[in-house]
Amino acid sequence: MLPGYHFASVEGGTSLRRASWSIAIVLALLPSPYGEDRRGSLVVLVFSKNSDYIVAAAESRELDGSGKPINDRGCKVIAVGNDTLFFATGFYRIANQSGVLWNALTVAGAVYKASNNRDALSLSDAWANRAFHWLRQLPEQDLEALTDKTDRIVTGGFISFGRSGIPSAHYQKLGYSRDEHRLIRLPGSESALPGQVWAIGSGQELLTEFLNGKTKRAIEALDPKDASRLASADPAMSSNLARKAIQFAMDNTTGAEKGSLGGPIDIAILRRNGTIEWVSRKRECYKIDQDQNNSNNPPAH
Repeated sequence: MLPGYHFASVEGGTSLRRASWSIAIVLALLPSPYGEDRRGSLVVLVFSKNSDYIVAAAESRELDGSGKPINDRGCKVIAVGNDTLFFATGFYRIANQSGVLWNALTVAGAVYKASNNRDALSLSDAWANRAFHWLRQLPEQDLEALTDKTDRIVTGGFISFGRSGIPSAHYQKLGYSRDEHRLIRLPGSESALPGQVWAIGSGQELLTEFLNGKTKRAIEALDPKDASRLASADPAMSSNLARKAIQFAMDNTTGAEKGSLGGPIDIAILRRNGTIEWVSRKRECYKIDQDQNNSNNPPAH
């Protein structure tokens, strides 16, 4: 383990209940059983050494059900309000047989707007309640289609400092057990220890390799003398670490995951004072915030 770092992890596998912790990466899938299956995702969080900011970063690639890239325009981290971030992996858009579309990002904004207690835990519970209600209306064959390769359907999480000023990330994983013919809901959280790196998505081994910095390619990706490899109190260094980690995963995926990650890397800094700074972001992702009555505006280019 690197000095000053704490790693959190979710074990891969086919069961939502099989979880253990040491770097958090879960295979992610993206959108709908009606001709819009998309999959592949990686979101990385870096918590400040002084617990005064959180960096959230994500790549942008969307794939179809066969693993072929569709585009590099996915918005996997968004702002809800001006003091909270939301991330989603899995089937974050699901159409029912009537063509009505459920969108995890839109629901996150609606939950935030309706909430009186906007801490990450309360928001994640409210989001999961709505998501679970929607999924329960789908016929069993649709749920089976969504879980053809894994029992996970969608994961959504909120990141905030809350009223206490303590950084936190709470998420909910929703899935379907084909053996038990029932929906599964598994809440999770991060204690956001100073210097902790947390991620969800493809590329577990690669992110671990990068952060350990022992292999030739990991050393070349980020010089071990570079302070940004260590737990930092500088948001610019933490942002660089998140970017480099995702880029390393994108550059070195092989086998079935090769090409599953890619595109521009969106990076946000959420500060304890309740402000969000976008270090880099696709312009179209700002519209999602605006559509949810948020006031986050894109920088002038």
